[in-house]
Parts: sequence; structure tokens; C-alpha cells
Amino acid sequence: MPYHRLEGSVMTQSEREIILRIEHITKRFPLEGGKVLTACDDVTFPVYRGEILGIVGESGCGKSTLVRTLMQLHAPSEGQIFFRDKEITGLKGEDARNMRRNIQMVFQDPTTSFNPKMKIKDIICEPLRNFGLLKGSAHDKAAELLRLVDLPEDFAERYPANMSGGQRQRVGIARALALEPEILVCDEATSALDVSVQETIVELLVRIQQERNLTILFICHDLALVSRLCTRVVVMYFGKVVEQLDGQELAHAKHPYTQKLLSSVFTLLPKGKAPRIVVPELEIPASQATNMTDR
Repeated sequence: MPYHRLEGSVMTQSEREIILRIEHITKRFPLEGGKVLTACDDVTFPVYRGEILGIVGESGCGKSTLVRTLMQLHAPSEGQIFFRDKEITGLKGEDARNMRRNIQMVFQDPTTSFNPKMKIKDIICEPLRNFGLLKGSAHDKAAELLRLVDLPEDFAERYPANMSGGQRQRVGIARALALEPEILVCDEATSALDVSVQETIVELLVRIQQERNLTILFICHDLALVSRLCTRVVVMYFGKVVEQLDGQELAHAKHPYTQKLLSSVFTLLPKGKAPRIVVPELEIPASQATNMTDR
């Protein structure tokens, strides 16, 4: 079904506000025998305020490493990240904590970050408590955020085990929005859901993005979904960005890897079972050719 994507053609890129800049990010991991794995290799791209930016590629292309670096879960080996022209690379302590208010994350499986013994109201309000921002009762604030993600207010008193996968993902989105971030990072946030539930979650994200002028980074391997949802798309191949293009132009991609990605069927196969796409025209770094795990 079509989503009401905000088209980037309203303003030229030079006229749009850059909210986040990824500049020359490289991340290396040491391996046994003195070898080095380069998971991200000189990654550079801007993120514009209010857009939905898709980051796509096969498992192992560096998407997850890039996200972890952006969320400051590990430091880059080289490069810089800027939020509103302020460098945030390598922030520590209170500075890093405060920055996380601006950039929140929705995970593929939100239950991995849910305490099963906590009620939904406490799960949703946990970020507010951590920052000393909870005003009034947790039930009332949770009810407000549950309404935002189209869940009944009485879900505030439930436990995660009493909810479906789609409902838990909505709770994950509600919790991520509690701090009113400017950027929402969705890391394969719909891939664990069946198609019908996936559609409703995507519709929800589009509505919230439009209502709040939210910037969304949508990390995904489903190119059909990305082409319908995202304003722009960044394509990664073995740690490198090989193409950047408008979402509506994805079907007309020019790079050979993107073309092969579009024509492949790997999105229909279980994770880890898909044949890896190899583009003869591109050289595969030796440090990556033998590593096919997700990173």
C-alpha cells in the first residue's frame, strides 16, 4: 500500500537543514593473528531535518556497526559525527547522556530491552524517570504516549507478556518518543513482524514523523518497503556507501550493487541463509571477504 512519504523535491538539498552529519566514519575491529576487520569504511552522508532516510544493504554490510557508532555504543576508529554542527564523536559521561535525549532508538525486538516484571506504564516512563523529567503520574503520561501510538490507555497496566509483537513494538516506539527526540533510529524495527502488522507500524511511523517533523533513520533490508517509505536512501556494500539517491528513484538505481540488490530475492529468505551478492566490478576488501556475519 502507498505511504504518504514527504517528498524531498519541495526544497533543494542546499536549502534544507542538515541535522546530522556522518563524516568519514571508519570502524575497525581487531581479529586473531593481527588481522583487522573494517566494518565501516570512510562512511560519509548528511541527514536532513524532517526526512526519513533509509540505510540499506545485506547483513554484514556495516549497517549495525554504523548505528552503534551513531548511538555512541562504541567509538569510531576514524571520522566525526556532528549533531546540529556540534561534534558529538566520543562524548562521555553526562554529555553523552544528554545527547541521547536527542537521538532515540527503536529496536527490532523491543522485548530485549523490556523488563518483563515492569508494567507498560513504567517501561514507557523509564527514560523520563532517568532524566528526572516525569511530571505527574506514570499512568497519565503513559496513557498520553499510548494514545500517540494508537494503543488503549488501559494497556498502561499490562505486562509485556500480555501483548502481541506489534503491540510491543508500538510500546517501544512510545518509549523512544517519551523524551521528544529530534531523531528516531529504527534498526530493522519492522522485520520481525508479519506483513499486515508491519504495514500498520510503518503507517504509524509516517504519521508521527509528519506530526512532529521527526527525522527518522530507517535501517532495513526490505527494499520494497524502503522505496515506498523513505525520502532518501543510502546503500552500503562491505562497509562502504556505494550510492545515495531519492527513495522514489530507487528502482532506477545506477550502481551495479544496488541493481543486483533490487533484483535479488534475499529478503524472502531467513536471515543468514541468503546468498551473498557479489559484484565483479567491485573489489571486496580482503579483511571482509571471509567475514559474512551481521555487523
